[in-house]
Amino acid sequence: MVTVHRSKGLEYPLVICPYLWKGSSKASKRLGRRWSSGGQPQLDLHLNPHWGVGRLAAQQDQQAQIAEAERLAYVACTRAQHLLVLGWPGADQADPGNPLGSWLNERETELPLERIQASAEIHQPWRPEPAEGVLSLGPRPKRSLDSSWGRASYSAWAHSQVSLPPEQQEEGRDTDALGDGFAQALLEEGNAAQPTTSWPELGPLAHFPRGSGPGDALHRILERLDYGAVARGERQEADAVIEQELQRAGLGGPSCEGLFEGLQQLMLTPLGGPLGACRLGDLKAGSWLNEMNFDLPLATGEGEVRLVRSSGLAQAFASHPGGRFGGSYAKTLQTLEVASRGFLTGSIDLLFCWEGRWWVTDWKSNWLGQRDRLGNVTHCGPNDYLEPAMETLMASSHYPLQAHLYLVALHRYLLWRLPNYDPAQHLGGYAYVFLRGVPGPTPDPTAPTPGVLVDQPSLDRVLALDALLREGQP
Repeated sequence: MVTVHRSKGLEYPLVICPYLWKGSSKASKRLGRRWSSGGQPQLDLHLNPHWGVGRLAAQQDQQAQIAEAERLAYVACTRAQHLLVLGWPGADQADPGNPLGSWLNERETELPLERIQASAEIHQPWRPEPAEGVLSLGPRPKRSLDSSWGRASYSAWAHSQVSLPPEQQEEGRDTDALGDGFAQALLEEGNAAQPTTSWPELGPLAHFPRGSGPGDALHRILERLDYGAVARGERQEADAVIEQELQRAGLGGPSCEGLFEGLQQLMLTPLGGPLGACRLGDLKAGSWLNEMNFDLPLATGEGEVRLVRSSGLAQAFASHPGGRFGGSYAKTLQTLEVASRGFLTGSIDLLFCWEGRWWVTDWKSNWLGQRDRLGNVTHCGPNDYLEPAMETLMASSHYPLQAHLYLVALHRYLLWRLPNYDPAQHLGGYAYVFLRGVPGPTPDPTAPTPGVLVDQPSLDRVLALDALLREGQP
């Protein structure tokens, strides 16, 4: 027996789902509902969900629950390798809003389904025969359950001091959720360097909504786009994808109008640094891979129980200098509460090959702009995403740890799939792309690019982390 969240990425010969006919649970008694009005996300605080704005928010919240139930039902039903058994009491007895109703009622003739008939009429539930004899205590466990074994993720490690939702802990989902407070702290500390090029104060995505929902929408759009077509300005297919994903996320309105222009600007931006004039729009078909999911074994050695700990992660950074983040970041990494074994799960936004080397790319939608006293956006463009600001944001959010874990996953993937793989020859580094800050074409493609942080960390560090994840530590 397993939850739907824990079954993601796994398969079973036989899957039985007895309760998918139940409707989505009623909204919890929480303060406020997140809903969208006119394309702008709002927090509804009406206590009465039966009329007015409170009713509209409650209806939208219910639709969101139904959509989430359908997503989970799809995950559950696609875990079966040979046989899927669904509990279905009939349309007249199933709960309203259940995820199976539309599938079975509208498409029953299209689906390869067979009804399982009971061999005889059942008058009462089955009960085992009463036990006979003298009752006695059975064997008692002599040790406690091993709570150190399980599925870990970058998100769970980076936020080890706070509680995360199950989908972030178990599925490795990442959230770009830093807000104005962090941006203001950057400016007060003087981390924003003076730009050497006159960039526009507002980029195309300056007003695009913030938060995990809009960030997920951007990820899904980038997963489906043809980079070369977007770079050439071919809008038809891209606009269809954008419209579909924005509608799916409940987004729209003036704040989303510059999305295609922002994505085209992204495809025309030289990544700079070690990648030089490389542009995403120039990548050849078949040279990149979107959303590569992975599950890496953690501390699988035999004998005594070993764990992957934050001290070991920090030691790998401190002992192998090179790249942007080394000893100083190791001290920050040491403060995390990490003690895991089992599996490390995650999803890499983009892998691509450039001049024979493979690189990890991660999309970030963090907002590092400025507002006036009335809350109007006054700055959010390339000038706000220069190297010092991005490095500070990276370190405070533990993005370097994420990048290095992704490089270990890429290293193992290439070791498995690339003939004659040599990490010194084929393994590149990582490029973190802050979507709101990319400038488009730059005067000097070899110089650092605003909105893009490219790094080639020490290969010895990547290999040390690979060994740590595999073997663990006492």
